[in-house]
Amino acid sequence: MPITRNTPFRDVGPVPFAVWNNTVSRYGGRGALGTEAAWKAAGTLSAVLLRILIQESSVDTDYKWNSNANNNPYNIRVKGYANEGKPEGYIKFDNLVAATKAAAERIDGAAGYFDGPNPYASCVTIADVLTTYAPPKWNDTEGLITKMVDQLNVWLPNWSPPVYVPSTGEEPVEQEPSVAVTFGKVPKPPSQNRYIPSRNNTAWNDLGKRLAVPNAFVLHRMEGSLNGTDEYFNDMPNARQTGNGGLTNIGVGVAAMDGNALAGVIYEWNTPELDSENRAGWANGRVSGAYGDGAKYVDRFGIDAVNRDTESCEISGQLSTPLDEASRTAIAARLAWRADQYGAVLAKKGEQFDYSTFPYIPSQSRNFTIWHQEFTIGTGKTCPGPVVMQETAALIARAKVILEKYQTGSVTPQPEPEPVYAAAAPIPAGSQNLNGYIFLAPGGKTVQADTYPFVYADKNSVPTGPKLKKGTKITQDQIQQYVQGSDGAIWVVLVGVPGVKDFSRFPAASLIKDAA
Repeated sequence: MPITRNTPFRDVGPVPFAVWNNTVSRYGGRGALGTEAAWKAAGTLSAVLLRILIQESSVDTDYKWNSNANNNPYNIRVKGYANEGKPEGYIKFDNLVAATKAAAERIDGAAGYFDGPNPYASCVTIADVLTTYAPPKWNDTEGLITKMVDQLNVWLPNWSPPVYVPSTGEEPVEQEPSVAVTFGKVPKPPSQNRYIPSRNNTAWNDLGKRLAVPNAFVLHRMEGSLNGTDEYFNDMPNARQTGNGGLTNIGVGVAAMDGNALAGVIYEWNTPELDSENRAGWANGRVSGAYGDGAKYVDRFGIDAVNRDTESCEISGQLSTPLDEASRTAIAARLAWRADQYGAVLAKKGEQFDYSTFPYIPSQSRNFTIWHQEFTIGTGKTCPGPVVMQETAALIARAKVILEKYQTGSVTPQPEPEPVYAAAAPIPAGSQNLNGYIFLAPGGKTVQADTYPFVYADKNSVPTGPKLKKGTKITQDQIQQYVQGSDGAIWVVLVGVPGVKDFSRFPAASLIKDAA
């Protein structure tokens, strides 16, 4: 749903680091402002703060009274509003990261930035925060509100509000299943035992006995391949000395990263069934800025449980790598199996968690499925990324069908019909559009019309640079791979094209095959 002036500004969340970095670069701001350290300092308010940067100083490039020598592109003034409308009172910060941290804390309502109570503490909506930041007495506040709302909807086109369950008041009414529920019949999907010996990996802590059945399913993205991650986990015997490393519970292969042979293959690295040493792997922590179901989980079970008692599911590929049917099937099957197991545990306590409530656990007012970043957003860690986050609802729907089938027996598989095969039809040579999909001929390409390269295969995402001019030649070697974009069409991933950042996405519809 779209962001509006009445959207709670603290719920907007962060922009991806690529958006932060590209925006600072495009406006010409100093390099330190575009770093990951500055983005992390902005935390969950990075989207709002990035728009404020544009508003206040054109991202560190245009100062009316303030000076860039103050390292203060947010135009923060000393102790309140006494100097508003006057060319003085701007705070000088040691560096741009410190200024960003102060700006985030200030608008989040922290104490110490004003002589009296922080006026932002009572702000709720985007309109509230901008009316306080840029009062109508000296600013076109309404215009700034409109610009922020428009910009946030471009940066975060798939934004949806977090779901909050009240901590007080009446308990939610538990849903009653329409038929009797039987636990323990959901099959475990095929998996490979890839147990990581402790001699190979010390990226874990003994936080006490692990639960025999995980009480949450946490979705991750590897930002790498299945076998590459397997090798990585097997080569960190000194993780505790260095403080670097990781160890998650399972991994799922994706065709676009691992090839068809490993698509949907599940590796088990450190599950409770394989573990005899109480190994709480470095998987979901460190906890910082937890929100949504992550915050509810920490409040109920504590920080130690985040790594100890959940199942961390690493999905192969980069944040933008598309899933495929095999990987979707494997993830949903594993999720359903673990949910059925946990439902049986709760049923013994008289608490309901079955297909009719899944993924919601009524007695705990939370969901069983959690995104990694719901534990770690305060560190700047955005995981599992846009592809998995957008597919989560569909993965849950698949798992729910599996749960209902095996918990009730009410879903009867239909026999496969006899296949009817169509006669093969030849495809004409050359790039073409068939049924709305772009098919590219092999060989070099030429840009048809001036077109931007983008950070994602989505025309609403941020351009990575200026337009590629009509007539620009692109060789086959400069096309790393083809991906399906948010528009359903084919996009290309470019590497080695002069003036274009590597791994930029470019619409295939803007390319034609070079003349022979």
